[in-house]
Amino acid sequence: MSLQSNRRTWGRSTRPVAAELAAVIVALVALSVWQYVAREFLIPAVGFAPGGPGFEAVDSLLVAGGITGGLLLVGVVAVVVVYTRVRNVAVGIALPSTDSVPTVVAAVLAPVALVTATKLVGTLTGTTYSALLLRSYGPAATVEHFVSMTILTLFVGVPMLVLVCQVLVQGSVRRVVDGDTAVALTTLVGGFLLVDASGGLDVLPEFGRTVGAGLFVAAIAVALYGTERFERSWVRYLSVLPVAILLGGTVVAGIAAVETVPEVLFVGVKLAVIGVAASTYDRTDSLLVPAVVYASFLASSEAVVYVFEIGVQS
Repeated sequence: MSLQSNRRTWGRSTRPVAAELAAVIVALVALSVWQYVAREFLIPAVGFAPGGPGFEAVDSLLVAGGITGGLLLVGVVAVVVVYTRVRNVAVGIALPSTDSVPTVVAAVLAPVALVTATKLVGTLTGTTYSALLLRSYGPAATVEHFVSMTILTLFVGVPMLVLVCQVLVQGSVRRVVDGDTAVALTTLVGGFLLVDASGGLDVLPEFGRTVGAGLFVAAIAVALYGTERFERSWVRYLSVLPVAILLGGTVVAGIAAVETVPEVLFVGVKLAVIGVAASTYDRTDSLLVPAVVYASFLASSEAVVYVFEIGVQS
């Protein structure tokens, strides 16, 4: 097959993926706008803010957190519903079948095993899990504190992660690629948007990450145009250069941000959690199963910090 034929085949196969990712970026920008409006105007208007008076007592923690998290979640759901309706993205809302029981069991146990392994490596190397998660409990924290924080974390975190990773990203790309490719793309894109060198999984991407993803999609579009429209090899290579620069910069920045072995492992664990969620969704076509994956990861992370590291500052 000639070089020209290879370029045309590559362009036909990648153009739909680039178009789907571009649509996802538009939805993510809408989510960023909603985050700004909710945090700067709506949440202060109802009288609750993280760390404020509504969070001082355990009995008001769930109420305050439920209101603030609920406001943010309502807007995210609205954006995602409009996106799926406009673009006709299929959403698996049915319960998993009985044949999916092994997958559901794996969805529960795999994140627990990953968190346990991270905790063990951290213990051996002198790094606390709370330092990785950037979450800690004071020595006076009660079981009620732990339960309240876990409930709030699951209430906000699980649906956000499912909506971003499975509905927006995976639901879009699997329209144009096979299941395994969609899982891989979801893991990579979700990892770029939600995984940082420190802290837990971000439930929504920061605006800077969204802009970076948008630049990468734009670079892919430039590469597609250059490789298909121009015959001179130096022009084609030049058109691919933005993609190479962005990829190289992302890798270098990621390596520079990671300082210890447990941090490297924890980044890998968070990527693995997104990958397991994407794989279980592909196998079952039920959003409930990836929700179980995220819930298992978030709850087990919270439990490790409270049970084993209470009183240890992150």
